[in-house]
Amino acid sequence: MSAFPTPTGNPSDPSLTSHGVTQSLELAAHLSSPDFHPKPFRIYSSPFYRCLQTIQPSVERLKAGAKSGEISVEEGVDLDVRVEDGIGEWFGPTSYFTHPSPSPPSELASHFPTLFHPSTPEAEYTPHVLPSRQGESIAELHDRVATAVAGIIADVDAEITQVESSQRPEDRTSKAILLVSHAAPLIAIGRALTGNMPEDSGEEDFNVFTAGLSKFVRRARGSGNGVGDGGKGEERLAPGTKILRRGTAVPDWQ
Repeated sequence: MSAFPTPTGNPSDPSLTSHGVTQSLELAAHLSSPDFHPKPFRIYSSPFYRCLQTIQPSVERLKAGAKSGEISVEEGVDLDVRVEDGIGEWFGPTSYFTHPSPSPPSELASHFPTLFHPSTPEAEYTPHVLPSRQGESIAELHDRVATAVAGIIADVDAEITQVESSQRPEDRTSKAILLVSHAAPLIAIGRALTGNMPEDSGEEDFNVFTAGLSKFVRRARGSGNGVGDGGKGEERLAPGTKILRRGTAVPDWQ
């Protein structure tokens, strides 16, 4: 057990340090500035407290700006956070104990009421992947986040198609998905999106920092979901990992 109390009571789910809070405010200023474009069309976060705490100032500022008209948002934008366990924290494999589970969205909403839809968060979004509580190898982590991100992109593609069905072609614009996660999963997400997996998984190919921001641009519209097509099968995931959505599959991303 941790010697320090945590907001959710989970010893593996600490809050940000004071410096981290300062960085989250700096991130909010950047995301809400006129120079940052496009603004998020959808926002997905790990279920761990510090990720939601990191994005809270940004979401609140974006929502306030959209409401006041200070920030221009596109048709169909949804700034409520969707909690996706598939981009949650990485824990190494173990056969001696189970890793603590993050708090459910309904409990997280009590800590961050401004981030979620007023109804029960679970009713608004079902995650694609639930990671194994026995932990994962590095390879299994990469396949897990690739699976979750492929599902996220497929979801948002469908939602964009619905929005654009009533728009003229010249009115259609690029859309951004904001993913909020942790160091190891973010590195894995970068590799899954680019398809570049180094021979040494410890290679510093993607630098991630507290409240840092990385931008990935899709190669072309209609070129797939960015992480390959499904095909590897669930045997690539850690034992105990659950795919919660029908149609979600482990992509052949490398």
